[in-house]
Amino acid sequence: MHGGWAVEMWILAFALLVLAVGAMHWGASSFAGMFRNFCRRVGLTAVGGATLLGLATASPEITVNVAAVSLGWPDIGLGTALGSNVPALPLIFLLSWLAGRRTPPEDVSAIAVKQETGHIQAAPYLAVVLLLAALTLPPPLRGLQWQDAVILAGAYAAYVTWALVHGQRPGIKDCPLFGRGDRWRMLAAPFAVAGGALLAVLSCNYLVEHFRIPPLIGGLFFTGLLCALPESFAAWHLALRGQATAAVSGAMADGTASLTIAFLALGAVEAPLADSGLYAIHLVFLAAVLLLFVIVSRRGGTLIVGPYVAVMGAAYCLYLLGVVLLA
Repeated sequence: MHGGWAVEMWILAFALLVLAVGAMHWGASSFAGMFRNFCRRVGLTAVGGATLLGLATASPEITVNVAAVSLGWPDIGLGTALGSNVPALPLIFLLSWLAGRRTPPEDVSAIAVKQETGHIQAAPYLAVVLLLAALTLPPPLRGLQWQDAVILAGAYAAYVTWALVHGQRPGIKDCPLFGRGDRWRMLAAPFAVAGGALLAVLSCNYLVEHFRIPPLIGGLFFTGLLCALPESFAAWHLALRGQATAAVSGAMADGTASLTIAFLALGAVEAPLADSGLYAIHLVFLAAVLLLFVIVSRRGGTLIVGPYVAVMGAAYCLYLLGVVLLA
């Protein structure tokens, strides 16, 4: 009887975690809707506007980190920030490629990513990954300090300035910021994100204790992976509408915010790295994938084709193998 009750409890905890992530995604989507209208109004390209949209879609990871630090479980927040970053690009490229196969062969818009994505989004994202590695991995500096939080905040401000300056186009002055019912959504969105983050951390901690796994692993593969899925599958619909550039740019902007703004709470409490090897594998994977994208994009617009998706998938499999060996 006790065993059956325990099974029911972990199933309930996982169901609550899914519900919490759903609430956070709904709130983040509400923020993104307002930012999307704002970008049209002031005149930002899909690549430049992705910077603001990425901040909105990264609000779950940011809030989860605040909740995790407040409850004394910073490793769950760290795992969530990393775990939502790593699968995002492979999934988005795979889903965009699959969506592209459903469009006429002569219509490459579904699988075409504009060249400017490389230097406006991918290069700053790569720079943030390398900066994070330099700040947190060397033995004398291992872990996060408050100085790191200040540097990361400055790096994010520089990235936003760079992206907004280089992503300008004529605006649509009569574009309203809010549609019908959007004001009520905006009022409810902060509560959905904050409440979902608290519930997600509590549920993840229960699962971690139940399965006796490190909190970092729980954050990576419970909360982090679940946070990545809704954003990644949104790429399917964007690619079907010929907006692969927006899908890829949004994922990179989300990742940049997750590895800077979401880390501020961790730096404020000077959170140590519970497993520096596992942490390093995530940064190596992200750096390799982004470097590949930057190199390819420098030769022109990137087409999301089968070989490129296969390389992404192979890299992700190597990452999973490394996690298994180190966990």
